[in-house]
Order: sequence, then structure tokens, then C-alpha cells
Amino acid sequence: NSSTEPYASQVNVRKYTGSAFGPPVTLFEAAKPELYLGGDIAQSPGGHVAVAWPNFSSTAVMRLLVSTNGGASFGTPTAIATLGGAYAIQANAQIALNDDGGGWLVFNDEHGLELADLTPLGGSGGSTKSGSSTTNTVGSDVVTLAGPKGCVKPGATITGRLSVRSAKKKHKVVLKIYEVKFGVDGHVFKTLVREKVRKTGKVDPHPYVATVKGTYAAGSSHTLSAQAFISERHGKHASRTLKVKFSACS
Repeated sequence: NSSTEPYASQVNVRKYTGSAFGPPVTLFEAAKPELYLGGDIAQSPGGHVAVAWPNFSSTAVMRLLVSTNGGASFGTPTAIATLGGAYAIQANAQIALNDDGGGWLVFNDEHGLELADLTPLGGSGGSTKSGSSTTNTVGSDVVTLAGPKGCVKPGATITGRLSVRSAKKKHKVVLKIYEVKFGVDGHVFKTLVREKVRKTGKVDPHPYVATVKGTYAAGSSHTLSAQAFISERHGKHASRTLKVKFSACS
């Protein structure tokens, strides 16, 4: 604790051995550790440990720390998902972890139930990238969000294009996206709905395309996003949010 901070700022984890708790292992310092009420911890069958922690500093993200030695030490925190507004504390984030480091994270925010894999943002399976496009792999398919190429001139039209292809050659797309919300800097400007009733069935291969005009300060940086709502088998539903960064011409 500090003289100005009423909460303990150091986040620790302790392993229960069956009869007692082991010594504390420090994860990191957090200005608002009470937000761990919205985090989670999980263990894989082989004893690997993952801790998810919502972080609301300059950008709201879910941070992940992983231990491959049974919780004796943890790797460097990485951001694996962007958090929307109205992130719910208490019982929210839930992790599933396997022995190769893969797994899933689910949580609730203003967009509803969100699903993300454990790949760091900006990685091969991440959700945010600087450049004209980014991809996210879902099952056997690849979802791509394409945004502006190069800087955007004042008053120019910005186009977002969300498409799906199979990751396997000569295979058909099986992923069914029934709704997409496009946004800039966290504000939704277009919602495209192909089916009001969420159900599996025939897949429409055509991309989702949305345009918007905006006036941006010269040299400023912005983020184009697309949240894709997905119908899965057995009546389950999920969503993936992809983001690309772009800048206004100086």
C-alpha cells in the first residue's frame, strides 16, 4: 500500500497444495487491483496456469499471464482482447487452457458475450493490427478486416470490408456470420444484418462492406473495427472483433 492508495497495489497468486497454500508469487503491480473481480485463473490438465486480468489504462484490454511450471513463475503479461464499455466485474471473464498454451477467453461487455483466443493482439491470430488489414482464424476459416490503405485525406470516405475464406485449399467456408458492426474509435457507424434469426445453415460468401466519412486532425491515429457475430453448431453463438489502425494525412 501507499499513502495515497487505499488498496494493495501488488497482485500475487498462491498455489494450494492440498493441505496448505504455498508462498506468494508476484504477478505485477496494478493501480486498481479490485478489478480482479472481473478476471479469472485457470489450470490446464498438465499443470500450466493462466491468469486473465482486465486493464483500463490508456487502452482497455484483457491481459494474460501464463505459467508453464505449475505457477512457480509467470511470463510477461500480453494483451489478448480489447474490452468494450460496461465491462462487468464480479464473475465475468472465464478461461479454458490446454497444455500447448492454446485456449479460449469469454467475457461480457457492452457488445454482449465476447469470445477471444489466447493469442496476443497483433499476432498471427490476434485481433488488432497496424496496416491495411488484419486476420483472425476461427476453426478452419479465416476472417479478414480490410481498411484504408495509406493515410486518409480530410473528408475522404473510409471503407471497411469484412470477408471470410477457408484456411484450407479447395475447402468451402463453414463459418456463418449473420451480423457485423463497423465502428471507428469505439463508435459504431454501421450495423449490417443478414439474418435476424440466429441459426446455422447456408453460408453467404459475400463480404460485409461499410463506408463512412470523417474529419480527422492531420497526423492523428484512429482505429477501424468490425465485430462479427457468428452462428455455430448446436445453437451456440459467438463474436469476434477485428481492428486495423489508420492515420489522417499530415
